[in-house]
Parts: sequence; structure tokens; C-alpha cells
Amino acid sequence: EAYFRKIFKKINGISPQQYIMNLKLEFAYHLLGSNLYTVSEAAHKSGFEDTKYFTRAFKKKYNIGPKQAQLNFNSLISERKTVEKEV
Repeated sequence: EAYFRKIFKKINGISPQQYIMNLKLEFAYHLLGSNLYTVSEAAHKSGFEDTKYFTRAFKKKYNIGPKQAQLNFNSLISERKTVEKEV
């Protein structure tokens, strides 16, 4: 097991745990962007049992909270629809 972690980190530059965390956070990011899920639902669907822990991890990776990220997505979608109507 220690050998695997060592080789994994050498190849990927991060530990297997961090790699898995990144995958879970990226999945949550896409769920939030779909605007189909609340922050809590996205956290749970991404494998986080604790929404507060998810929020801290999300902020650490993206420098923005999950709710704010979702609002930003909504704003971008609204702007895009406005531009498409004008064209």
C-alpha cells in the first residue's frame, strides 16, 4: 500500500486521497453548474457525508463557496440567454 501511494504520487504529483478528493469536488462543481441540485444534494451525490466539510473543501479548491459558484453559473447562463436574444 505504501509503495502504491509512493508510485501514484510520483506519477500524478498528488496523493491518491487528494486525487479522489479532486474528482469528487469536480463532480460536485458540475452538479452545481447544472442548477438541478442544492449544495447539500451536490455534496451528498459527490460522496460527502458532511456538507460543512464539503463547503470547506470546495472553498479551498476553488476559492469560492459552492453556493456562490452556483449563483455565478446562473448569472452566466442568464447573460448568455440575453446575448442570444439580442443576436
